[in-house]
Amino acid sequence: MTSKVFDLGLSTRFVVVSFNQDSEKNTGIMFEPAVTAKLGWDHIKAVAQVGLSYPLNPDNIHFVYQVGLVSLGLQANFGKMFK
Repeated sequence: MTSKVFDLGLSTRFVVVSFNQDSEKNTGIMFEPAVTAKLGWDHIKAVAQVGLSYPLNPDNIHFVYQVGLVSLGLQANFGKMFK
């Protein structure tokens, strides 16, 4: 969903994490859905993303991982700024 001032999007990704330490090897497969919101104008927008990280093989994961994901930032479109 998009407008001149506000954008909203849904996304997902699958992540494979391979962790080796000493003689121990762990591989985790994670499913990470997220919601991304952008607020601003054509040239610059504030961006926020919130998501979750679900392990698809929790019995095989022997390392600490974060369930929640949060990202904040700014996005600039330099191509539109200098037209």
